[in-house]
Amino acid sequence: MAEKESLNKLSAAINKYIRPSTFPTAVKFSKEKDAFHGKHKRPISDIGNPIALCQGVTLARRLGWSMVFGKEDHGCPVGLIVLGYHSPKKLLAGDIAYPYYAETPEIGRVMEQSGKFLPMKSVEEIWISPLDKAEFQPDLVLIYGNAAQVARMAQGANYCTGKGVDSKTFGRMACSSYLARTYLEQECSLVVPSGGERVFANTMDDELIFSIPSKYFKDVAAGIEAVHKEGLSRFPTYFYGMSMMPKFPAKYLSLLD
Repeated sequence: MAEKESLNKLSAAINKYIRPSTFPTAVKFSKEKDAFHGKHKRPISDIGNPIALCQGVTLARRLGWSMVFGKEDHGCPVGLIVLGYHSPKKLLAGDIAYPYYAETPEIGRVMEQSGKFLPMKSVEEIWISPLDKAEFQPDLVLIYGNAAQVARMAQGANYCTGKGVDSKTFGRMACSSYLARTYLEQECSLVVPSGGERVFANTMDDELIFSIPSKYFKDVAAGIEAVHKEGLSRFPTYFYGMSMMPKFPAKYLSLLD
């Protein structure tokens, strides 16, 4: 009951004070197969082909769909590795990062080994749903927003901890950061979406991702509301120019002579 209450408070705070343009999205890493009993869609059976998980997040946050991914539903090789469905051995060798994203094979290996991956076979299915429609207790909540909105999310997270929000961004493989890293480290994270997010999932160029593990649902909700009530930082941002006396050329002012 307490978990549901925390989730409701987080949803209410995000919708009232952050107002993202797409639905906050709930994500659960299920250890059971066919355990989602609510209304949902599966890529293979309902779309007709596998898709990347980031595409599933977009379908949830933009269209309001609840999605369930089993291993066969994933259309992204890297995503299958990040989420523990396939061995990371070949990826960690650095042959994918080099030469596309790394100057040398050695740098490619460093890059890949800096990522986070769920343990092999630790997840059967991944459930994704708009937060307000979620029929499960999520492990993570994702909020896509602009810089001002994500700054407010960071303020909410920091209000109860004061330790800052880390960002680990390689410009690629973003799901490793906003899914695997957030879940494994149990800390909020701020992630710049990668090229794949934009190419396949239609993530906008001005969007950032704020990822919250269940551990912080209650604290982030309380922090967002508290900072808003203090009044120094709110969204939409109050621009002082809106209350300044406007200045016009003398010719305009002569209209009043």
